[in-house]
This record gives sequence, structure tokens and C-alpha cells, in this order.
Amino acid sequence: MDTVITSSGAMRCHCVRLHRGEDLLLSIRQLAQQAGIRAGVVLSAVGCISQGRVRDASGVNLQDIPEHCEIVSLN
Repeated sequence: MDTVITSSGAMRCHCVRLHRGEDLLLSIRQLAQQAGIRAGVVLSAVGCISQGRVRDASGVNLQDIPEHCEIVSLN
């Protein structure tokens, strides 16, 4: 994981690049722990994942996606 940190006023921005095979969720959790982030938001993301899990609008139902997927927008 490569990280660049910038600050502007009350907001700190961590720009992160993950490398092939790195776990997305685990990497976000590690960054938050290492940087002391208690509340944060992912502003944007693009790239590929080897498998995924999505939750529908009800917040209850999960669907596993056991194949390569491209993230074209995350908001």
C-alpha cells in the first residue's frame, strides 16, 4: 500500500494505492488504525477486485460476486 497524506483546514486526505492481491477492506481498516482515524469517508475509488460482496438498499441482503469486477465509481 502506498500512501500520500495532505491537509487542508480541518480535513486530512489519505490517497492510497493498493497493489494486486491486497485486501481492500483490510487495507482500509489498517490505514484507519495506523493514522488514528476514528471516523472517515471513502471519497472515490477506481480499480479491479478479484471478488466482491454487495448489500442491497434494504441493508439486509448480501450478494457475493465470485469473479473479477472493475470498480468504475464508488460514492
